[in-house]
Amino acid sequence: MNDTLQKILAFCKERVAAGDIYVWGGSGTKAASITEAWIREKESVNQNGAHADQAVATWKKRLASGKTAFRAYDCSGYISAALMSVGALDKRRDCDGLWARCNEISTPVNGALLFRVSSSDSEDETHVGIYFNGYQYHAKGREDGVVSEPYTASFWAKIGWVKKLDAKEVSAASEQASQISTVSSDAESVDDLEVVCQIIVDGINEWCNVRSGPGLENSKIGKAYVNEVFDVFAVEEEWYKINFHGVIGYIYFELVSEVRDGNT
Repeated sequence: MNDTLQKILAFCKERVAAGDIYVWGGSGTKAASITEAWIREKESVNQNGAHADQAVATWKKRLASGKTAFRAYDCSGYISAALMSVGALDKRRDCDGLWARCNEISTPVNGALLFRVSSSDSEDETHVGIYFNGYQYHAKGREDGVVSEPYTASFWAKIGWVKKLDAKEVSAASEQASQISTVSSDAESVDDLEVVCQIIVDGINEWCNVRSGPGLENSKIGKAYVNEVFDVFAVEEEWYKINFHGVIGYIYFELVSEVRDGNT
């Protein structure tokens, strides 16, 4: 990742660690300025304040836990702030406005925006997050606030690359997608296998090859980047058999660690 994406990721991680809450229309108001009355006023414009009680409850929970550095965002406010922190966006935009500033891409790559859409209108973007290293960062909702969680492709409808960001960063995803597409359609399906654990790529500085079988003699099908997380189906001859973006791939055991509390 280039310096710009590293800074966006650092912002996203900082906000998760701070325990930021979700409030409709929130654009980063600091904890010291948040009151119950302010939350209820912001929430009143969305479904007549139907979710205000949950937003207030989460705010109180953060205070009770001793957190003092959290801020209030909604989904587009959080992503807008992340992009504004590096000058990739001029001001806060809603989900539709963020999508309008993207080129659509087919494969998630670090820094790509993730969008959900209305069930009745595929052109109406209703929720937004951002992808980094196998995780989705987003202001999930009033109960959860700002979170990072393993990327779930089925949760999102489309992926966008912000036009103001360096287009070179998308090339790795394009190359990877092209390589994956060459895998035989009659190969074993990831849908038929049971996940036994997860691994995180941490034994390299930047990336390593993923292969079609357990051994260097097998063809390369793509690249796994540092801190990416993958589901594991089995271990074969010192190689992890993984779900590599929807197809089966193999990665050498010395390049990864099994995911445990504290190492992701």
